[in-house]
Amino acid sequence: MIANTNRNVLNTNIISNISGNARFWGYSWLSQGLVMDIDNIKELIKGGESKELEFKKSTAQLKGACETLCAFINTNGGIVLVGVKNDGKIVGQHITDETKLEISNLVGKFEPPAHITIKYILVKEDKYIIVMSVNPNHSTIPCTFDGRAFWRVESSTKGMPQQRYNEMLLMHANKSSPWDVEVASHVGVEDLDGEEVIKMLNDSISRGRTEQKLGTKNVDEALLRLKLTKNGNLINAAGILFCKDAESHFPQSLIRLARFKGVTKGNIIDSKRVYGNGFKLIEEAELFVMRHMSISSDFVAGKMARNDYPEYSTRAVREAIVNAISHRDYTLSGGSISLMMYDDRLEIISHGNLPNGIRIQDLMTAHESFPRNGRITHMLYKRGITESVGMGTQEMIQECQKIHAPDPEYFEKGNTFVVLFHSNPMIKKEIEQSQFVKPRQAEILSIMSSFNKGCTTTKIMEQMSNPPSARTLRNDLRQLEKDKFVTRHGEGSATIWFLTKKV
Repeated sequence: MIANTNRNVLNTNIISNISGNARFWGYSWLSQGLVMDIDNIKELIKGGESKELEFKKSTAQLKGACETLCAFINTNGGIVLVGVKNDGKIVGQHITDETKLEISNLVGKFEPPAHITIKYILVKEDKYIIVMSVNPNHSTIPCTFDGRAFWRVESSTKGMPQQRYNEMLLMHANKSSPWDVEVASHVGVEDLDGEEVIKMLNDSISRGRTEQKLGTKNVDEALLRLKLTKNGNLINAAGILFCKDAESHFPQSLIRLARFKGVTKGNIIDSKRVYGNGFKLIEEAELFVMRHMSISSDFVAGKMARNDYPEYSTRAVREAIVNAISHRDYTLSGGSISLMMYDDRLEIISHGNLPNGIRIQDLMTAHESFPRNGRITHMLYKRGITESVGMGTQEMIQECQKIHAPDPEYFEKGNTFVVLFHSNPMIKKEIEQSQFVKPRQAEILSIMSSFNKGCTTTKIMEQMSNPPSARTLRNDLRQLEKDKFVTRHGEGSATIWFLTKKV
């Protein structure tokens, strides 16, 4: 059986052992949002300061607290309690907006960026203990705070010797274990979508990418056979692909979706933040693009079929999202994937530069693949989401050419990688010639695009985010009909509306 963490029960017997294992509980207890109160803190304090626990009397020592957090990251992780004297006496602190801003500014001085869990525990009246917790991330160490590296020597925080810092840098450079195959100590099988795990295995078997004899309906066995465990524990790839509550366990498993009016970020038509496993992020991105993508249509004389010219190749956009999930840098806990749509382009941005050994110009032709997250990439292949390794960027180019759209552009910006798709010129020409439609009317057209056989006003209203009155909707539809965006058949309540072109 794969080791599971029972985070539903938190009693004083468990708390009394925290001082000897603050690294584990610092993440799985504090970051998972479980109930924590002053009694829990008192039990934690009983063991005194240790290699993984430190007390700070006041917020005047926040900088020192962050130095200790840096030391924890570089060793075994741990917890800092601000508002507790060295002898364990609880004094608490007043917390203001300025205090929280100072903490935010200090957290920004960690390099690489650190995922620090912060909780405020009420002591009495308006005084709090600030609980700051970090989990070690051996794929990003050595970590520095304000330009300096620290480490933990017993219960003291020390500046890291240059020799040790150089050794850690060398170890990190030579590290053979990528992030996605490291043990996810804060995640258990109960946190995964078991049905999706079994479906994954079955899909892989049906595609001939996993042996038939490895089939099973047992989730634990399926995870083992998919090689998503290590020494009886789940690895990060399992969490990224199957976690049910990504926001709590993997906050970097996030996609930001936005549609802007115009070519800048000034006027937002629609925006959405979605936390979820890798498969959900792919699905949400596809739905968002389909909802806001324009399609130009025409009819050829003598033929019944309609020719559609999409603004973007959905297959190319899907491939870019899949690549982002496969190759992004998950060690940046504040990272994400962004999909931004403008009138003239679509951009997909993911945290993390190209892997070592790959240049931008290599992406235009056949090239070796150096996946940053090999296990995640392999699972996407087994699921049938990717077909070949090292061909994704070329496939995007080919798919764009099929719809007569410009080739996509690839470039790095800061610590991110960007894929830019230009709008199909045929769409742009039609938009320039068409009359401007109101945002509500644009939403109506977007909704109608999902109904291949037409729809009634009732069905349109059911899908609208903020439905207007029936009269207003009919007026919008008549205006769209006048502008030749829609047509209708029938009269009164039996009227069926059909889409003729999109904006």
